[in-house]
Amino acid sequence: MNALIKAQFVIESGILLLIAILLIEKTLRKGESCRLFLVAFLTVCALYLTATGLCFYAPQSIFAWAEAVKIPLSLSVIPLFFLFVSAAVTAKQRPVKYIVYHIAVPSAFLISMPVVIFAAYLNGNQFTSGNYLTVWSIVGHSFLLIQTMLYTMMFFLKFRVYSRRLQDYYDKVPASANVFRYLIISFSVFFLFTDGWLMSSILPEQGFHFIHSLLIFISAGITGWLGLKLEIYPGLAKNSLSVAPVQQSVAEPEMIELLDELKPDEILQDDIFIEEENIEAETVSEIEEKPKRKAGLGRKPFDDQQKRALYKRMLNHLITNELYTDPKLTLKHLANDLGTNTRYLSMVINEYQGRNFNQMLNYYRVKKVMRLLVDNEAESYSYLGLAQKAGFHSKSVFIAAFKTQTGTTPSEFSGTMKKLIKS
Repeated sequence: MNALIKAQFVIESGILLLIAILLIEKTLRKGESCRLFLVAFLTVCALYLTATGLCFYAPQSIFAWAEAVKIPLSLSVIPLFFLFVSAAVTAKQRPVKYIVYHIAVPSAFLISMPVVIFAAYLNGNQFTSGNYLTVWSIVGHSFLLIQTMLYTMMFFLKFRVYSRRLQDYYDKVPASANVFRYLIISFSVFFLFTDGWLMSSILPEQGFHFIHSLLIFISAGITGWLGLKLEIYPGLAKNSLSVAPVQQSVAEPEMIELLDELKPDEILQDDIFIEEENIEAETVSEIEEKPKRKAGLGRKPFDDQQKRALYKRMLNHLITNELYTDPKLTLKHLANDLGTNTRYLSMVINEYQGRNFNQMLNYYRVKKVMRLLVDNEAESYSYLGLAQKAGFHSKSVFIAAFKTQTGTTPSEFSGTMKKLIKS
């Protein structure tokens, strides 16, 4: 029986490593670097199974290393899985410091492990007669509990941001919606199975090693297979975005041109697919002529190329997903979605649009109401209803913004357009 269980550990670890190798091939072939986190996750799972097997069927000298290495391996699974899922859903390139931040604790345990084992050897107990193993396990499991609580709290605190990103992901890759849900479930089950203390109180003592390792292998394998099937967020569109200048008034002769721009079958042409040259035309020298903002010790916060890149990403995310229709959208929420801070984002909006954040939102909300009026939505909604559908939460703010942008009231605008359509 022991020989069978030993073979089981070897086979299970080998299969998980094989799945990891297949993921590396797919990563290199498709250029989806975020899958490397899943490769690392599966490698950790394979090493965990190997360490578990060595704990029961290896000499005492190897047992010390095998039992000790299980702690940093356990601490690695949540951060690696989180990094994979968050990168897959958003297609963002994570900076090194962001990755280091998440794997700092398991890395610290892995680095300190040889020191602890060496101390045990100096005391001559090799983790067998002293309290080194007990202390190491208690500290490790305490950190694992704290880590689990921190990631859970982070999810609830940033639920609004995560839910918006998930909805955006589901809209872009609808076929992967169920895959993603099953992936989360399989990982949760895997994480429960790795808790040896919990499993020892549930599983029968006879055949515990066989059943426990089999459950870990199956759940880890399903997680890896679902991760292999999960489609990565397609990322931002290659077409760059820009915004047309604000129209201070729309006289009746000019409304014909506006009406053509807002035709229902050409609605996506409005603001979303404007060519990159509109942004690139603003040269570095033109930007430098604008009033310079102080940034720390006289340094520029980021260069012009980064500004343009952030502006394009902001417009794509804001307009394509119509985030401006959310009356609760704030500058901080949008900055979190884009992986930047409010200061940089506000600077880019002011520099490229000549508006502040709220003015920009009202600009797109007015454009949305104008499109709804062209689609005769006014037959089903009141003007206040249209305003709320576009993201306005106040009738007075809506009318003021509409009149500033179009030079007329919503009712006058709608009446003029009806006449033009009939004619």
